[in-house]
Amino acid sequence: MNQRHFARQLTQLLAVSTVFAAAATRADVKLPAIFADHMVLQRDQKVPVWGWADEGERVTVEFAGQKVETTAQGGKWSVALTPLKTSSTGAKFKVSGKNKVEFDDVLVGEVWFCSGQSNMEWNVASSKDKDKEIAAANNPRIRHFKVPHVTAVEPQTEVKTVGGWQATTPATVGNFTAVGYFFAREIEKAMDVPIGLIGCNWGGTRIEPWTPPVGFQSVPALKADFADKLATFPARTPAVILETQPVLDEKGKPTVDKNGRPVTKPVLDEKGKQKQRPFLDRDGKPVMNVSSGSPLSIYNGMVHPIIPYAIRGALWYQGESNNGEGMLYFEKKKALINGWRTLWKQGDFPFFFVQLAPYRYNNPERLPGIWEAQAATLSIPNTGMAVTTDVSTVGNIHPPDKQTVGHRLALWALAKTYNQSITSYASPLFD
Repeated sequence: MNQRHFARQLTQLLAVSTVFAAAATRADVKLPAIFADHMVLQRDQKVPVWGWADEGERVTVEFAGQKVETTAQGGKWSVALTPLKTSSTGAKFKVSGKNKVEFDDVLVGEVWFCSGQSNMEWNVASSKDKDKEIAAANNPRIRHFKVPHVTAVEPQTEVKTVGGWQATTPATVGNFTAVGYFFAREIEKAMDVPIGLIGCNWGGTRIEPWTPPVGFQSVPALKADFADKLATFPARTPAVILETQPVLDEKGKPTVDKNGRPVTKPVLDEKGKQKQRPFLDRDGKPVMNVSSGSPLSIYNGMVHPIIPYAIRGALWYQGESNNGEGMLYFEKKKALINGWRTLWKQGDFPFFFVQLAPYRYNNPERLPGIWEAQAATLSIPNTGMAVTTDVSTVGNIHPPDKQTVGHRLALWALAKTYNQSITSYASPLFD
């Protein structure tokens, strides 16, 4: 290559680089992916809205007659809309700075966070009477936002999504969380309001990876053995990983990675087939992602980026992967609830959960022990439990009757959250 040709190519490359560099210095106003077309905003309480923009950029948010302005600081901005009234008419949501962002068909109603492991992730297309349910599903007021499986060593700011907000149609409902959908269907009918479901779940996961550090710090029974060791997460050493992992999974076995350094391989799901990717440290800092069995990993990747999106409450169906822990599971569940409530800053929002259905675990004491822990959770304010002992299939850890489960969760919400005159909302419990 002669010098003249090389000089011309270098000049062109520098010109292109300059264009890209100039573009990179101008950050358009941007919002997390949970703000999108067809979203449902929570009614009757303040609605946080946040995102990113250039330092010092003026950002304006307009919706439902409100206009709120702020200035980006450190590349971030946030505002709060005052409490909104119920609206089933799709409206435009506008955000402007140096650029403009608009979302269409936005409703205002009730938003519920649906989380847990496989029985919450179980979709309508796999449930009882699936063909009938899918064919009849045509309700634009019930909408679903699916969060894909994501783990992270540090709290993420951007939430991932599978398809954004989707209104209920025969073409979409098959992939909705079945428990959440059947719950929403009853609340929408009884309260005459739009319902937004945030499906944030992962089959085969334990409760600990869903829990933020502040949750563990709030429970004395867990603080000494777990929370204190994670105080500096993710800047931690392999030794700390090995110390904390047994708290997460008694089945974990220490081993070494390809560099000869210690890691663990926890059991990640009921089948026990998925292996954890090695977690390597370089100068005390993580250099690669972690598995769904690692401390804080799911909270960091899937829950943290949704907070503080306004919700009415949470639905939780999990515990199969923690069976055998007895009352220790109660302490861990307390940590989860405390942690989420602390970070969402919405007070003691409703937390309704599902009792584990009867199943033949390999030890007959496992299920009664976790049932005891779940019943103890009712001592935490504003919680409720949908009993499932009569809607199970003992040989199937995933009972297909999610309609009854959704119905019983809805009874709790209608009675305790929406103050409806329902006397038989709680199933009998015996000492």
